[in-house]
This record gives sequence, C-alpha cells and structure tokens, in this order.
Amino acid sequence: MAYSKSKQLKDTFCHIAAYSGHVNFGFNRGAELTKETVKLDGKGKRIKHIFVNDFQCFPKYKIQPMICEAVEISEKMNNELTEKNSTEKCHNVDIGKRK
Repeated sequence: MAYSKSKQLKDTFCHIAAYSGHVNFGFNRGAELTKETVKLDGKGKRIKHIFVNDFQCFPKYKIQPMICEAVEISEKMNNELTEKNSTEKCHNVDIGKRK
C-alpha cells in the first residue's frame, strides 16, 4: 500500500509492505531524509524502510517528523502538490495498477 498526495505513483512518499512474518514501513525517498529519528534499512539508492515485527514497539511518534519530511520531498518533486488551490489529501495508490 502506497501513500501519496495525488493519485500518481511518482508522488508516493511512503508505503507499507506486508509479509508473512513482518511489515516494512518504507519511505520512497528514504535516502534523502535528514530527520532520521529512526534507523532505516535498505540497500537501494532511494527506498529505505523500517522492519516491523512487533507492532507494540512501532515508533509511531518518532517517525512523524520523517513522514512530514517525506511529504515535503514529494512536494518539491511535484510543485502541483503545493498549489494554493490544491484540495488534494493523501491517497492510497494501488501499485498494482501502474500505467
């Protein structure tokens, strides 16, 4: 499941990937985050994630500044997301329906 301020996959700022024994909470441009209050994993050039296997220990308050920064990065990549007339809220993007 991916989250974006538009319905475009390119504007996605974070995602959740569910596996049988854990979940990855990922940032699509995680390598660019400067407010890294939680250690991110990942070997890729951009995408980084938090490995979660115990939801009681999920750092929901610690990742809030990281989510805000991820949204800011997404907005910088697409100026239309910050226009005054934009009423778009966050959307779930179905990554299975790429154009």
